[in-house]
Amino acid sequence: MKYYKKYPSVQVIIKTGITEELFNMLKSNQIDLVYTLDNKIFVDELSLKYENEETCVLVTSPTNVNQLEIKQITDILDAPIILTEEKTTYRFELEKILSIEQLIISPFLEIGNTGVIIDLLKKGLGFPFLPLYTIEEYIKTNELKVISLEGNYEVKMWAQIFCHKDKWLAPHMQGFIELVKQMNDESG
Repeated sequence: MKYYKKYPSVQVIIKTGITEELFNMLKSNQIDLVYTLDNKIFVDELSLKYENEETCVLVTSPTNVNQLEIKQITDILDAPIILTEEKTTYRFELEKILSIEQLIISPFLEIGNTGVIIDLLKKGLGFPFLPLYTIEEYIKTNELKVISLEGNYEVKMWAQIFCHKDKWLAPHMQGFIELVKQMNDESG
């Protein structure tokens, strides 16, 4: 809403995809900015405008944690796990960690919409793996709880915003970048 109040005449269109596809769209001037949550990235043709390290965690409702004795990752592998789509980088990183331990995570539900996952989670359904910044407000209000497990199942990723290195940033584009920085400062 803050962005809309400042730039009411700007039409915001959000396109989702894997990072490489979005970068190709950026390079061909089909989109103006790319916000990605991925491993740290450097692309010579692109200009990095923002970056912040983010943590991804397993989370659930407090009732699920209280009802189940969850101490190890194996305690939830048979539970209804909700994951984002397979090509999501933070999911891939979790699967990599588990494969080292010769474990496989099989989701009950795969969905690309984090908002829907959070809605299901707040109703007590499932055990998703999500970026912490998407659920911080619900953790602060005790609506959700990060699952503390023996071992390290947190994944560190980088939130980054890119534009083409030769692109002039209009005030509304710079305003978007500043809003993302401000939101990160407020939550961090």
